[in-house]
Amino acid sequence: MEIEMEGRGMWTGKRCEPHPREAVTARMRASHEAHWLERELAKRWASKGRWWEWSRQRAWEQGRARSKADLRTMRGARR
Repeated sequence: MEIEMEGRGMWTGKRCEPHPREAVTARMRASHEAHWLERELAKRWASKGRWWEWSRQRAWEQGRARSKADLRTMRGARR
């Protein structure tokens, strides 16, 4: 799908320009597009995060991991 496509139909993929009165809300609505720009970053963090760190640490403390390498491969605390 070409982003540069002309036209403002429902399927052309072009954003419709808001009425001046709607500019603010439209900007907020459009700010959700920034989400797709950050998507690559998000993918990097999607599977990891605080829960990941916490579960790994808990597994370590309970002695369920035989080695540090085990921690890396463990998916969650209950395993």
